[in-house]
Amino acid sequence: TIGLSEICVAALLIFAIGPANLWKSGSFFLPSYFSWENAGKAALCYSLTIPLLYACLAGNNYGYILRDGIAALFLLLPLLGKSLMLNNKDRFQGIVIAIMAAALFFAWRSLSPAYGFMPAWPLSENTALYYLSNAPTLLFSALFLTSLLFWQIQSKQGLLSKTLKLAFLALLILLLLGVMAQTLQRATLGLYGLGTGVLLLLSLRHAPGRILVAGAIFALPLLYYFGPDITAVIQALSQKTHDVGINKRTEEIQAIWTVLSAHPFHSLFGTGWGGTFSSPAVGNLTVNFTHSLITSIFLKTGLIGLIIWGLYLTLLFRALILLTAYQPGLSIALCAPFLINVFLYASYKSFDFGLILFLIAFAAFACSPIEKKSILMYSKPSGDQ
Repeated sequence: TIGLSEICVAALLIFAIGPANLWKSGSFFLPSYFSWENAGKAALCYSLTIPLLYACLAGNNYGYILRDGIAALFLLLPLLGKSLMLNNKDRFQGIVIAIMAAALFFAWRSLSPAYGFMPAWPLSENTALYYLSNAPTLLFSALFLTSLLFWQIQSKQGLLSKTLKLAFLALLILLLLGVMAQTLQRATLGLYGLGTGVLLLLSLRHAPGRILVAGAIFALPLLYYFGPDITAVIQALSQKTHDVGINKRTEEIQAIWTVLSAHPFHSLFGTGWGGTFSSPAVGNLTVNFTHSLITSIFLKTGLIGLIIWGLYLTLLFRALILLTAYQPGLSIALCAPFLINVFLYASYKSFDFGLILFLIAFAAFACSPIEKKSILMYSKPSGDQ
């Protein structure tokens, strides 16, 4: 439901971007700076016409229509915030830090009731904190902090300074991983492990000696200390996989196709915003969400919408892949939550995922090779071997 809190958040977002910037960002007369921009404009125009019109004619629940419309606008944050990017490219690092700070707060808020620091919000039986632990920015922050940790290991600094920084980064990473482990997020933990492995290989290529020494000094004691906890989490993940498999994702896709194939119009244009279906993934309850952005777009906007939105997402992903050539740490940190929410999780409806898309577009501009300033990770670290 939409209440005072949601209205206040929307007002603050408009204020943060600026009404003038919001207007200019939607203008079709601005020159195209990004390859994904025109695709985003097409997605916006399509979303405001056929899916919305059909939803009203079909009598879809107005609350569901509004929720889907807001989620679509979150997906278009790169387009809506374009002027903000162009005028504030030197603030990219500060924006990344602010997003990570929010993710760390989410992690702390999610874990604190278990340790008696704060009660669950607002009552002990409320499950809202689960969604904080599933925020896409948590995985981004964990991977990006890990890339910074490897960067610190490779840099030339005093022993005390480096040790304190590494300990601080490790503490933040453990906080984020603790939330993922508590809620048994299999895909999240799996992609974190995969991303960390890639970052490790990149670091070994740049400074193998320092990485191996740091691993012996810091990583091995941590593995020894947290070994029982890691083993317990692996066993719980294995048991969850045994019990629920892939959470009937295949059956969910089949149920969506059954709805869409019932009529040629539905196949082409979908069921409209606010459309519902009986989902096997949640016990055949009638819901208005799927566990994948791709299937959700297909259900609500049909094949036409899937092509338009798919092009927009593909071009953003292309920008992310190009970013890998000169900022692989940042690219890997953004790639993991992008892939999870496009293909596996339902968090694509959150403002958090919109921020991930915004960061992808912003990074493609602010971290381009023509920029003289080294922004974040992985330019050659000082003291590179």
